[in-house]
Amino acid sequence: MTSPLYIPSRKRWLDAPTIKETLEQGMQPMVVVPQEEVGAYRVAFPTATVIGTAAHGIGPTRQFILEHARASGAERFWMLDDDLDDPRTREHFMAPYTFLPWPDWLAAIEDLTNDPRIGAATGMTRQYGWPEDSAIPNKRVGYAILMRTAMPVTYWPFLHEDTDMTLQILRAGFRTIKLPQFVFHTTTMGWRGGGCGQDYEAGADERAGDVLLRKWEAIVPGLVRLTKNKEGKTVTRIKWSVFRQEGTFS
Repeated sequence: MTSPLYIPSRKRWLDAPTIKETLEQGMQPMVVVPQEEVGAYRVAFPTATVIGTAAHGIGPTRQFILEHARASGAERFWMLDDDLDDPRTREHFMAPYTFLPWPDWLAAIEDLTNDPRIGAATGMTRQYGWPEDSAIPNKRVGYAILMRTAMPVTYWPFLHEDTDMTLQILRAGFRTIKLPQFVFHTTTMGWRGGGCGQDYEAGADERAGDVLLRKWEAIVPGLVRLTKNKEGKTVTRIKWSVFRQEGTFS
């Protein structure tokens, strides 16, 4: 593994398996946390590099990490959520797992995607619990992502960051590669669990869809569709099949 590793975190200095495991396996992650939590994280993880930021919410925090990686001169960089463990691979969905240490798991992805036409690699399969058949394909890119620092990406707050990021990369002439054969376990149920609720407060999905519709419809027709939720309210939803049609994921 040659790319720097960033782990955004918030309010999890007592329970962040990604930080704990990568440190135990000899890695030196850069843990990016709210400025007021730097002290707590440094006490919990004294060998980690803890970076404080004034950014609030996961979108602005990811933007901070992207700019930090660009300034470092790195060609590519990793972002891993703080609640991941048990990285592994398998040849196909029903095949047995091969468990790997984090350095080997990350290095394998770097080697597989070392193509200048690939802007980012993501879409690993997540598993919420046991048994093994609980693993499900992952449409979201936020859990684990390897990105080129040259990508003209800007993370927005209150926006579907995964959809918008992959489309920005596509518009720049690069591709986002999905790697479901790489698997990890996550210790929390879903993407609201990490203390970043201000990005996903009530109504944020609808606002995000409206923004995506205005921003991308002329570029990628059919990206956003209108539908009814359980309460009968008209909401916007992302049409994931557009990614396959546009070749964003492969």
